[in-house]
Amino acid sequence: MSKLFIDQALLPPQKQIWPQLSLFKDAFYLAGGTGLAVQLGHRISYDYDFFSPRKIEPNLRQQVNDHFPQSRFTLDSTDQLTWITQSGVKITLAYTPHHPLYPVIITDVLRLESVTDIAADKAFTIGRRGQFRDYVDLTAILNSGFKLEGIIHDAVAKYNAMFDEKLFLEQLVYFDDLSDRDVQLLDTNLSKSQVQTQLTEHVSQYVASITGEPAT
Repeated sequence: MSKLFIDQALLPPQKQIWPQLSLFKDAFYLAGGTGLAVQLGHRISYDYDFFSPRKIEPNLRQQVNDHFPQSRFTLDSTDQLTWITQSGVKITLAYTPHHPLYPVIITDVLRLESVTDIAADKAFTIGRRGQFRDYVDLTAILNSGFKLEGIIHDAVAKYNAMFDEKLFLEQLVYFDDLSDRDVQLLDTNLSKSQVQTQLTEHVSQYVASITGEPAT
């Protein structure tokens, strides 16, 4: 397993409760922006988003209460359990029918969804109009050596007809109404202004590769 960027990508409150997240190791895996940030170290992330192919068990809230005393619950259903810890960290446990395509990464504390799977998740999210941080995350993934063609292939395999390649590519180069631009970057080779430029270049090169026309 490659080095994790826990000290760099997490703020003190997130780092403080990291060992406690072992409670979810057997049934859940960490994904989303934080799952990506601790693997790539490209930005600071704040929330913990865990997923499982199983519905939320009725007794899980009590386990959370015992493990994270004085938490404030904001959602409690068979599909999702979300709470804010006493130190202000938001944690979500959610059911998903979209299982990882690749093996999860086992750490001493928890299981991590692979960067390859998170890339497909980000593509799906952006296709449904994500936030600016999702675009930052996908840029970091592409800069780490992944190809847009492979990400699209995995998104289709994971989300089937729910993923629209054409819509995803259109959204990937449209930035006018994106919210949440207050992203704290750690990657010195990436700036907020470069995100749009780099993603536009990736899309242009991908479209050229499938049409046979020169990239614009």
